[in-house]
Amino acid sequence: MPKAHQFFNSTRTVVVPLTFEDDDGQRLTENFKVIYRAMSPKVWREMTEIEKANERNIAASLAGMVVSIPDIHGEDDQPIPITEESLDRMTQDNLLAIQNAILHDINPTAALPPSAPSPSISEPERATQSN
Repeated sequence: MPKAHQFFNSTRTVVVPLTFEDDDGQRLTENFKVIYRAMSPKVWREMTEIEKANERNIAASLAGMVVSIPDIHGEDDQPIPITEESLDRMTQDNLLAIQNAILHDINPTAALPPSAPSPSISEPERATQSN
């Protein structure tokens, strides 16, 4: 039987392709796990307040949502703390990739490309008879 704490403060994980420069200066793109706070009414209210206070600041928004990116380590070989300041140093492309992955996970149908228009089904032409 599950315990009550298993229903509260839960997290979700998405895999996000992030681009970085390796030690040789080569740009690489690899998949990274991003752990974020599962959407709940409480998280929704908190995120709404962050959005209002930090208009158009993606780093602040993500800092309120992302819990960890376990495979991005600092000099101490520990995962970096997720703060507005640490995320503010990431490229806009990477921040958008994280944001889009989370939004798609929260609402999978919202991020889908528009579907192609359905083919119209017309009635067959009727042959007219002339007398």
